[in-house]
Amino acid sequence: MCLVLQEHLYPGSIFQEGSSMKVNNVKILFFLFVYIFYPWARAALPPIRWPQAISEKNNEVIVGVIDTGLDLQHPLFKKSLWINPGESGLDKNQIDKSNNGIDDDRNGFVDDVHGWNFLQQNAEIKDEHGHGTHVAGLILSGDPRVKIMVLKNYHLKPEHNLMATIEAINYAVDQGVHVINFSGGGREPFQAEYQALVRAQGKNIWIVTAAGNEGRDNDQQGFYPASYSLENIFSVAALGKNNRRLQSSNFGKNSVDFLTLGENIRSAIPGGGYGEMTGTSQAAARTTGSLVKILLNSEQAMSASQLKEKISFAIQSR
Repeated sequence: MCLVLQEHLYPGSIFQEGSSMKVNNVKILFFLFVYIFYPWARAALPPIRWPQAISEKNNEVIVGVIDTGLDLQHPLFKKSLWINPGESGLDKNQIDKSNNGIDDDRNGFVDDVHGWNFLQQNAEIKDEHGHGTHVAGLILSGDPRVKIMVLKNYHLKPEHNLMATIEAINYAVDQGVHVINFSGGGREPFQAEYQALVRAQGKNIWIVTAAGNEGRDNDQQGFYPASYSLENIFSVAALGKNNRRLQSSNFGKNSVDFLTLGENIRSAIPGGGYGEMTGTSQAAARTTGSLVKILLNSEQAMSASQLKEKISFAIQSR
């Protein structure tokens, strides 16, 4: 079968810098994948539980952000970047491992000290778009102990994004991430993506996904990865300032887990500033922020249902 992909414009996105507000006439461009259809079944895996020992031992949660990259120079992220221990410090020649051009930890990625660019296959993870920096800032607002792993996979030509996403998920799993935040999606499932997420579930990794910005019912037609029937995936729709679902947000009584604020949300943008964006991406990132705060402050292991209950309470309290 042919692989058909399409672009999608995030609706109603706006920036606010200082006291002036600018309506983004060229709306925030992000991607929706339309994947190859295939028959798939629910994975027979044991219930996922957050292992208590992780937060007790490390006192931090690593969040992999699959998005447009990150403004590494933004003051907000100065102390919040994930650092690959195998690519930091000095090598045997007293050269900084982070830029010595050597795959020091032999994981197949050269100088991946803060993450990887899965489109260009290099360590250049600078955010040239803005979406990824904004999302990461919202995640960090949940708890300063979060460490952001940058998983850049966005390209103006969406046909390049599909395999990059799958590679990003597998990389995050291999590098020991605890949570993955992903704001992309599409109307058809894709087997390789599903299998990568099954791997993540097997490692007790939580996945927070945007429900999509088409104003459609995901119960009628799925939006993936948000609609995969995996216990570790949380699907998030967007609420407006008027406490009603945004008209642009997808929804689903059975397929969406959370409905949280996603309109005119202020967060970091490239260049060291702050601005506002609107959409299910912002709602999902805020939910990830709530999730990590719960994980870091929990004294007991939790099932997915227990965690959902706590997240729902946290969302209502924000």
